[in-house]
Amino acid sequence: GKALADLDKHAIWVCPMYPLFLEWFYAHPEHHEDITTLPALIELTGEDARKASAMYGYRRPGPDAETRARKAAETKR
Repeated sequence: GKALADLDKHAIWVCPMYPLFLEWFYAHPEHHEDITTLPALIELTGEDARKASAMYGYRRPGPDAETRARKAAETKR
């Protein structure tokens, strides 16, 4: 999938660097089966670091609460 689309879809609380990590993770499928193979450090470019320099997390907009509740109910069937 696309990292930003997945984050918007699920409206989860994230830190500013999480979308960058998720994009990196999606681009490196060799780590998908075993997360213990992740490197200890993933370096950001200067541009990426500037984009993710906020000091707090935020909730992605995603669908409204009614839509989330309906989808949750559908998956429990």
